[in-house]
Amino acid sequence: MREHLKATLVRRAFRTSSDDLSLRVVRGAGFAAAGMAVRTGITLISMSVLARLLSPADFGHVVMANVVTELAFVFSTFGLGEIIIQRQRLVRVQLDTVWWTSLVIGMVLMLLVAGASFLSALLFANPLAGELLRVLCLTFLLDQLTVVPNSLLSRMLMSGSIPLP
Repeated sequence: MREHLKATLVRRAFRTSSDDLSLRVVRGAGFAAAGMAVRTGITLISMSVLARLLSPADFGHVVMANVVTELAFVFSTFGLGEIIIQRQRLVRVQLDTVWWTSLVIGMVLMLLVAGASFLSALLFANPLAGELLRVLCLTFLLDQLTVVPNSLLSRMLMSGSIPLP
């Protein structure tokens, strides 16, 4: 029974209808705004906790590394997930293409940030900032691996395939 329910939900994600488009646009904008608010809140809370737990010097290292990673995150969103969400009909080859393209983008960004870690260590005159960046560069690869699943989930939520409480 569960497998049948999963298969039905996934099938519904591949087909969208234009019924009540304005309501879906408003709902999608609301979800986007709520997501931005939640992300901002989580960032504020996590930075406050880090500022409290870390020494000022250690917190400075995290902020120096954060400058580089936030700049790189701007380039990580190429709109590939939106392609999945907006297509009227999806085929498997499109999902595979977006997944592999996202993976390549994540690997390129990971390598660029890893390379920039050596330059940032010189720029900030702080080798610890470079070491932090070499660890944080893995987040770009991991983030790109979630593009297809997150887009399919957004598509299912917008199409009404998953009923909201």
